[in-house]
Amino acid sequence: MSDRLLVAAALALGVLSRVEERAAGVSLGLSSDAAWVTAAFAAGAVAGRGGAALRGAVALTVANAAYYLTILLTESIPPHVAAGSPARWFVLGVAGGAVFGVAGAAWARGAPTVRAAGAVACGGVLIADGASAITRGVATHALSLVVGAVLVATSAPRRVLGAATAAAMVLLASTGVFEPLLP
Repeated sequence: MSDRLLVAAALALGVLSRVEERAAGVSLGLSSDAAWVTAAFAAGAVAGRGGAALRGAVALTVANAAYYLTILLTESIPPHVAAGSPARWFVLGVAGGAVFGVAGAAWARGAPTVRAAGAVACGGVLIADGASAITRGVATHALSLVVGAVLVATSAPRRVLGAATAAAMVLLASTGVFEPLLP
């Protein structure tokens, strides 16, 4: 993925996340934790040799900048009032972007057990976010849960182990065990 495409995708994620939050009755999941984690994961997965952590961090930093700039340009209240502390989200974006960028690279190019670890990192967030949203009545996020389960199930060195891991993660997520970990 070229640097320009990475920046363009991150800009789109940031702007569309805020537009989605402000649009009544619209929930595509773009402002979900799962969407943002997946952006960093994808940036790392398509990174060349090395640079996955940086690309993941850049993806989320640019998305955060676009998100807060959208608030600044389109809303009459300060960004920190509209959506919480930008500093907090930028720190989380850099750190989380780096971690999930590396997870994406591990999934894309690692040995079988390393691939599985990368898949579980992203898949776990997808599953937890999807299950949490569904328990709150946001059925459009069900896709997140399904994609996370498929990612985990198909990335394990042994498919039976992967399927069992995915099933256990879905079961735990549906009980709300991950809820305290989500912002």
